[in-house]
Order: sequence, then C-alpha cells, then structure tokens
Amino acid sequence: MRCENNRIRDVKTIAYAMRNKPDWEICMNDLYDDKVIDCFLKGQLQLFPDSVADTPEEAEAFLEDCMAVVVNSPKKVIEYFDEVGADIQGLNEKTILDEAEVFDVGDGRYLIVEG
Repeated sequence: MRCENNRIRDVKTIAYAMRNKPDWEICMNDLYDDKVIDCFLKGQLQLFPDSVADTPEEAEAFLEDCMAVVVNSPKKVIEYFDEVGADIQGLNEKTILDEAEVFDVGDGRYLIVEG
C-alpha cells in the first residue's frame, strides 16, 4: 500500500491533513503523545525487519522524518490511503487496518507509518 512517488505522497499527506484538522495530525512540533510513541516502539517490528528506534525520543524523530500521521477512526485510515493514491479498492476495513503500516494506538486512534 505504498504510493510510487514519495514526494507526491508527502505533499498530498500534508494537504489532506491541513484540510481535515483536527482529525489529522502531521508529525511536527510534539504532536505525538506518549501513547502513540509507545505504540510505535512496541509494534515497529510489524513494519520493519529490525528496530528503527529504541527510545521515545528516537521514535518521535523517526515518525517526524517519515511524516507519519495519526487519525481518529478506521474511516480516516481508509480516507488517508485513498488520498495518497494507495490501491485499496476491493479491500475491506479489517484488511486495511491489518496492514503493516497501520498501528492501532488502542484508544480509537491509528498511527499510519509508511516505511
């Protein structure tokens, strides 16, 4: 579920996030709370073969570098992938939420990290 052109994906992600605040958070200026960072630290191996961060500070920096987003519902996860050009047609909600890029924060929010 990756967009072929990362630059276009990143621009689309920013534009979409700006239009849809507060439902979206762009990873800038401390937008990742402890729960989101902890979720990523515990689950990073679902997306990467090796750990990319060992501390909360490293995790936050990594999430900022890759422009990860936090959304408030499964519907917003689907909207995100649709907006960035991922081929999700024909996939049901459960399949999309089970993708390696999607981390269930546990409080109704989802962290989306494209590796």
